[in-house]
Amino acid sequence: MNYALVFLAACTTATPVAPEAWQLDQDRVIAVRSSPPGLAAGEHALVDALIAHAGGPTTVETPYSLNAAHSPLSGTVNYLFDHFELIAPDEPTLADARTQLGIAAGLPIPLEVEADFEIHTFITQRRVLLGMHYDNADLGTIMIAGQPAGITITVARDSTVALEARGGAPIVRWLTSCGELVDSAEPDAVLHTGTPCTGELVVVGRDPMTTGTGWRVSPLTVE
Repeated sequence: MNYALVFLAACTTATPVAPEAWQLDQDRVIAVRSSPPGLAAGEHALVDALIAHAGGPTTVETPYSLNAAHSPLSGTVNYLFDHFELIAPDEPTLADARTQLGIAAGLPIPLEVEADFEIHTFITQRRVLLGMHYDNADLGTIMIAGQPAGITITVARDSTVALEARGGAPIVRWLTSCGELVDSAEPDAVLHTGTPCTGELVVVGRDPMTTGTGWRVSPLTVE
């Protein structure tokens, strides 16, 4: 989702456009994660999401509903007691699904699952791979202003802060509820802090080959 914070003036009226993609202060799903993202036969996985809220901190939530209705492997989705789990089928079932889908033997099978968070407020899709184990994306080394990031981050107001995510996932995305970000979809981004603020800095990493996803949420203070 790409948004721009601009106002288009026409005569005496102005129409606001949704916030920038890097702004946390809006209601939306930031990322959906399957742990693990790739399941060998018989493996289990849990699905959760990092969700942003207007006027509040991010939360990590499990799905209210989960399904893979359009797949011959829809039975991978299971509701166990009080939560959903993905359970990869056995090898003969996976082999039969590869035949149905025209996938070569030994290759992973993509499973598209639809997740509903907060009772129809946030509905999103997530791809999981079946038949081969993969781990979630590693964020690598996170650097803030040239120093390893701590659990909490404190930076000066009216300053320019270099953000780096090195040696981890090939796709990196930064988000903040304080200041403004430049190059937020790059491993090396820049935070312009502006006025004093208390919020969060988020970095999300993705690996498109394995569908692996990882994130880090750090309390952020601009003083």
